[in-house]
Amino acid sequence: MKIYFKFVILFFLLLSLILTTFFIGLENLAFNNVDWLLGGADTSNSQNAWTFFKNDKWHFPLAKNPNYGLELATSIIFTDSIPILGLLFKLFKNFLGTNFQYFSFWIVICFFLQLFISFLILERITRNFHYAILGSILFVLSPIFLYRLGLHLPLGGQWLILLAYYLNLCVNKEKVKLYWIFLLVISSYIHAYFTAMLFIIYSCYVFSEFLETKKIKKAIIDILIPLTILVFFMYILGYFDTSIINTVSRGYGVFGLDIIGIFDPSTGPNDLKWSIIIKDIPGTSAEGFNYLGIGNIILVFFALTIFLFNSLKNKKYFVNFFLRNREYFLLIFVFLCWAITTDIYFKGDLIFSLPIHKYFFGALSIFAATGRFFWPIYYLLIIFSLIYIFTNLKKNYSLIFLYMVVFLQFIDLKPALNDYFVKKKHLSHFTPLEDPIWKELANDFEHLRTTYLFNNYGDIFVNLNHFIGTSEIKKTDITLSAGFDRSKAASVRYKLIRLIHDERNISPDTAYVVDNIGHLRQMKYFLKNSNVGFFNRDNFWLALPNK
Repeated sequence: MKIYFKFVILFFLLLSLILTTFFIGLENLAFNNVDWLLGGADTSNSQNAWTFFKNDKWHFPLAKNPNYGLELATSIIFTDSIPILGLLFKLFKNFLGTNFQYFSFWIVICFFLQLFISFLILERITRNFHYAILGSILFVLSPIFLYRLGLHLPLGGQWLILLAYYLNLCVNKEKVKLYWIFLLVISSYIHAYFTAMLFIIYSCYVFSEFLETKKIKKAIIDILIPLTILVFFMYILGYFDTSIINTVSRGYGVFGLDIIGIFDPSTGPNDLKWSIIIKDIPGTSAEGFNYLGIGNIILVFFALTIFLFNSLKNKKYFVNFFLRNREYFLLIFVFLCWAITTDIYFKGDLIFSLPIHKYFFGALSIFAATGRFFWPIYYLLIIFSLIYIFTNLKKNYSLIFLYMVVFLQFIDLKPALNDYFVKKKHLSHFTPLEDPIWKELANDFEHLRTTYLFNNYGDIFVNLNHFIGTSEIKKTDITLSAGFDRSKAASVRYKLIRLIHDERNISPDTAYVVDNIGHLRQMKYFLKNSNVGFFNRDNFWLALPNK
């Protein structure tokens, strides 16, 4: 390894630690500090699922997590707990404290690999150290990266997309297939959305190779072997331990990319603003957030202008460019169709809708947040623009231009950077439960349940997740999950109703958080002659047997 590569690794590691420190706070780097994760929604779910997984015995499939969700439990795959790290740290659970988190470590990894892999791509192609270092900063200053890293922790692993492009652009074709298998498997142990993206990129690569060789048998084998290995490792982890129908949601066509989404600097009317220059475009969805930033917009526009000029200057230029890069044109087409969906929106208004068969709609709704599928195009545009400008301008001019782009990107994102790295508005804040009764629950009851299972954010989950994650409660159904089984949820609710109505009691090992006033009245009426106590503590109604 060259000396300067060692320097780059050390520099990026140090920079990543500094960025993480400002991103979450110095005190939150400690593995035993979990408060910053609890009190919100997705990050709280990730941490609590890991806590229950750590404290439980090993199961098969490996990521199975039966105590977190009880009858509706799935695995840490569907709770955004980054299974690859969950499995690794569970091996050492006897040495870990009660409160332990690995998400600060994950954030350091994401900053480092986002910088380092983008640097490798640019350095291998341009052979210019200075340009590669400077260009890598743009990938950390990507709004989609920072936004997801502060909201959905595993989706900060966008370096997986960059690594896929590195394999295609920089690795010898004789070895690349083996690396692709490894990358696909690793991605499935981080987040399924990345696996879907990477498999499409890989398939486009195989299809382009087929167009050159015309060997259909080889192309089929190249698809089936990685797919078979991938499915095997997904099975071991627990992807198929829940019905696939449970992952279908209403998102397809709703959470897609607006036509002008790359110019919208806001994720919602009351959320953080990502631009000091461009105003919010009303009507676009948070899942469709793909703002480039003014620096990247200028970068892409300038590269496309040079490309258009070259195409007009030489009539064969575009055809030759297309033939050399057809796999990338193909993946742009596929991802763009998937991200926009069959419901096309402009500034939040539906302008065209293409009806599709219900079975296709159901299949596509498995990956409901379709706006995320623009990410591979997002990064491809930046990579293409950086390389194209470097190869079409003199070295000094390209460096001066890139300095300007990075500066403009930084200035444009200043409001969001201030909110994330100074004010840290993305971090969760919890309200402590003050009544002594909460300390007794973990000792007196094995189960903590709600009277109404709910699969989205609600007051009970948001306000209790810190208590659930730090009180050593052994089993609970107050969770979130991407694999919510509606039929099982109904069955659990009916079972509770029958227990109250028929036996006029509730399980002695279970503490209930009463969901609403109607449930409270019903339970008090039917359990009035039982030994169940009702307590109003910290704005929660609790139903406790033998109290």
